[in-house]
Amino acid sequence: MLRLAITIVAICSINLCLANDFEFSPDLQKAYKNTFCGKFNKSHKILNTTENAANGAAFYFLGYNNFLKTVFSEDPNLDKNLVDSHALLINEIEDLEAHPFKRYALAELYMQQSMIELRIGNYLSGLFGLRKSYLLLEKNLEKNPDFLLSKKTYYILQALLSNVPEKYKDLVELLGYRTDQYVALKELYELQQSLKENKEYEFFR
Repeated sequence: MLRLAITIVAICSINLCLANDFEFSPDLQKAYKNTFCGKFNKSHKILNTTENAANGAAFYFLGYNNFLKTVFSEDPNLDKNLVDSHALLINEIEDLEAHPFKRYALAELYMQQSMIELRIGNYLSGLFGLRKSYLLLEKNLEKNPDFLLSKKTYYILQALLSNVPEKYKDLVELLGYRTDQYVALKELYELQQSLKENKEYEFFR
């Protein structure tokens, strides 16, 4: 079930850069296409250029590229590397100015990192990482209720947390998560339709 949930997150991840600190350049669009086509090394090479050294979007896409590569490789060594490298990317984005996409990017990176933690059996650190992601998304939705990408990740998290091992369900409730797998999946389907109809997200169809 966890492997299925991770795959759903990988496929559903739709990304857009909207601020000066998150410049969505033609090179990044190319990197995104390479990542989604499984050309992870080509994408990594584009993202690790001096031109992208201070671009939050590049940090975010680099995390996304590493996450997909790790998910589909199922290599334990890559799992550990991703947990460490995501921590560095999170620190880079934390230093950027406040913006809805900053909170969204951080939430996505925390979620990706935590899902790999869960995959390797680090359930406590994984659940606490998901909590960080959850709180960032709640704050973003409170301040920017029409920010569709935050809604998408919010309901992915709800679906994921509905499927944690039984022995951790009490901890999930204690941490204050509101989870309903069927509601989350319904909302995700409706959001996917909204995203398809929104020209702002046309590139990611």
